[in-house]
Amino acid sequence: MRLHVDLTNAPHVTVLGPLVEGLRRDGHEVHVTVRDFGQAVELAGARGVDAVQVGRHGGASRAGKARAAWRRTRALRRHLQ
Repeated sequence: MRLHVDLTNAPHVTVLGPLVEGLRRDGHEVHVTVRDFGQAVELAGARGVDAVQVGRHGGASRAGKARAAWRRTRALRRHLQ
C-alpha cells in the first residue's frame, strides 16, 4: 500500500514516526513530508524519519498563515504527483 504522512509540527514526529517505521517494516511504501515549523524538521532528522521538507510556517498573522497554507498545498500537490 502507498501512503503519505505529513508532519506539520514537532509532536507529529513523536506520534507518527513510530507508525511510519512500523508501516515500512511491514512492506508499505510510506512517503513522509515535513513542514519547517517548531523544530519538526530537526526532530525528524534526529529520529531517523526519512522526510522531505515542503513549506514553512506563515507567521503570526492570518494573512501570512493563509498564504503559507496555499503555497504549501500547491507544493504538496506537485511533489506528490
